[in-house]
Parts: sequence; C-alpha cells; structure tokens
Amino acid sequence: MVWSFSAGRSFDRCPRRWFFRSVVGHHAAKDPARREAYLLSKLDSLWSWRGRLVDDVIANHVVPTLTVGRDPDLAPLLAVARESHEAHLAFASAHRLREAAMRPSQHPDFLALLEVERGAPPSDADLAKAWGDVETALTNLLAMHALLERLKGAALLLPQRALTYKRTLAGGEPVTVRAVPDLLAFFNDAPPLIVDWKVHTHAATDYREQLAGYALALVRSDGQWGLPNLRRLTPTDVDLIEVQLLKDELRSYTLTDEDFRNIDVDRGESAMRMQALLKDRSKGDRDPYTVPTTTDLRTCEGCNFRALCWDGLAGPRYGVT
Repeated sequence: MVWSFSAGRSFDRCPRRWFFRSVVGHHAAKDPARREAYLLSKLDSLWSWRGRLVDDVIANHVVPTLTVGRDPDLAPLLAVARESHEAHLAFASAHRLREAAMRPSQHPDFLALLEVERGAPPSDADLAKAWGDVETALTNLLAMHALLERLKGAALLLPQRALTYKRTLAGGEPVTVRAVPDLLAFFNDAPPLIVDWKVHTHAATDYREQLAGYALALVRSDGQWGLPNLRRLTPTDVDLIEVQLLKDELRSYTLTDEDFRNIDVDRGESAMRMQALLKDRSKGDRDPYTVPTTTDLRTCEGCNFRALCWDGLAGPRYGVT
C-alpha cells in the first residue's frame, strides 16, 4: 500500500472516495465500473486545476531559469501560461475524457473538468477569474525578490521530485510513503529548503504538517538517485516555506523534534486505518458499496465519484434507470 498526504486526507474525509480512486479505478479494467472509476479519478475542478497550472509553469519555466542564475521575465512566462491555459481548456470543453480508449498520459494538454462532466461548464466569469488568479500568482512570485535570490544561489533545484521510503506499521505491515514537494533546494553552505506553492483564494489553512511530511520524506530518502548526501540531516535541519501566491505571503515554519514525532505518529495511524479497511476484505474484493462513506454532503458536492457512488452504473447519470 502507498500512503501520501493527499491519500490520507482523502481517506479521512470519505473512505469510499479513497477506495474508488486507489483500489477500484484501473485504466485497463474490463469491468465497466472499474473503468468508470478510473475516468472519474481524472476529473479536476476549475479551481484545483488553476493551481496545478501555476505549479507546472513554475516547475518547467521558472525553476530552470533560476537554475542558471537568471531572473525570470514576467511577459514570456505569462505567454506560456496563457497558451497552456487555452490548450487545456479546449481539451476539457470538448469533454474528450469520454473518447474511446482515452489514455490521459498520451495527451500533453489533457484536462477533464468536473463542471463539464456534470453538464454545467464554468461560466465566462469563472474562467476569467481563474486566469486572473494565474496571472496574479505568477506576478506575485516574480516580485518575491528575496526568495528568488535565495533560490538562484542554490547548488541544486529539484521541482516536483518524488520522494519515497518504506516504513513498518505497528501491526507489522509494510507501507510505502510517497511525497512530492513542489521544490527542493540544496545549498553548499546552508540547510536544504522545501518550498510549497499554494494558489488559494482564502488561504485560511496552514500546511505545516504537509511540509513536515516532506522533510521526513527527504531525510528518509537518503541514497535515492539524484539526491545529495543526506546522511547527517535531521528533519529539524530542513527549512520549510509555504508560499501563498494569491496572498503574496510567505509562511516559514520551525518545528521541533517532538512536532515531527507527533506528525510521524499521526501518519502511521492514518496508514493503519487504511490498511485495516483493506485487511477486513477478502482478496480481490473491490466492492466499493460496502466501504464506509462520509455523512457530510459538502464532501459529496466536490467528489469526482458522486454519481458512481450514489447510483452505481444503474443510475440515471449513465442512461440506465
């Protein structure tokens, strides 16, 4: 089993949603329900996709420029972002998710929007707001001169680098922990830095626990290909910064050894809850309708799997009554 921050959060909100995504869905499944769950897992809301677009532009265009010690220019950056924005929205508007044998990985501009899937595409006002947020996020980033100068001085910048390590749960079960920080920065004369970009309108939640998990994963990933020697590094050595790009705000976190121990325990308990659900089922049992579900309809509102969960393939959403 693979545990991640997003998987743990999804499980805690609704075990059945996690089960649809992590166990039921499969791109090559002959079972229509499993294929449907796979397709639904690819849906994004307009607002979550807007953040991913910013992440991708930073990873693919800002970071390479910083790596060679140059300052990124805003105009070409926005042009690249706009081109990607339009191409992805054209793909989503055509609702190509439902094309026969669709494989998202084969389409660089793949985007499937939850709003389109439900028959209520984003309004022109929402589309304009989403693009405006992308502009604001990138404009604010390029005005963060102290942060950019610090990153230009790094010996190594690794955007969206997956980190994995093995851990054994209290019951003896092995689990793989996976984390993908937005940016890892390594310096010759300073501790490593982990940066997490956020594109949130309200920014009411802080993500210190997510960043702490990245620090734990970095320290425990020592020896993985492409990483510097981290043998003497402890989680408290790692600098952690959350960047709220719409708020033009940097949040630096300093955690103690006890903080990291508590967070590590919480992650282990989260993984054990997921593992317990799987252990209670016979091998090959992928029936999602026996898995507990949330009682909060607000969670259902934004869930990719709502139609499949509520009605199954026999529901009106799929043309069968």
